[in-house]
Amino acid sequence: DLRGLSLAVGVAAAEAIACHCGVAVALKWPNDLYVDGRKLGGILIESRLAGPSVLLVTGVGINVTGLPEAEAGQVSQPWTSLASHAPKVSRNGLLEVLVPVLWKALEAFERDGFAAAQAGFAARDLTRDRAVRGEAGGTAVRGVARGVDDQGALRVETADGLVLLDSGEVS
Repeated sequence: DLRGLSLAVGVAAAEAIACHCGVAVALKWPNDLYVDGRKLGGILIESRLAGPSVLLVTGVGINVTGLPEAEAGQVSQPWTSLASHAPKVSRNGLLEVLVPVLWKALEAFERDGFAAAQAGFAARDLTRDRAVRGEAGGTAVRGVARGVDDQGALRVETADGLVLLDSGEVS
């Protein structure tokens, strides 16, 4: 059961960034890293069945130094870089912290599922108690985000009741 894995990886990335740079990172369900309301990076999980096993590629993209001026204007959403918040940030230093934290988080996820990261996500949840819109089963959903359930599905309180989003994006 891989539900909640991108959230667990996000928690690990946020912990590593806080440890290395002292920068607080918020997490936007299901896979984005934010600092001060601006996107810092994201998580990508690709999976494939291989007989009885599941093969995973886990990507953590972090904007460490920013974009060249010519490219910066082409980004359609507010973004930031770690260097904007921690000018002495080192990519190699960040990796030295991130890799063991991520490895430990993946081992905990394999053993305990999303439960191992649930409190860490809740402490960094950017959308909690905020108006969101998303999609569930091809139907537009608008409401207020109420955190995530035990598997990492986003709980959205709508006029018609609680809706669980287990995939997709929200804004």
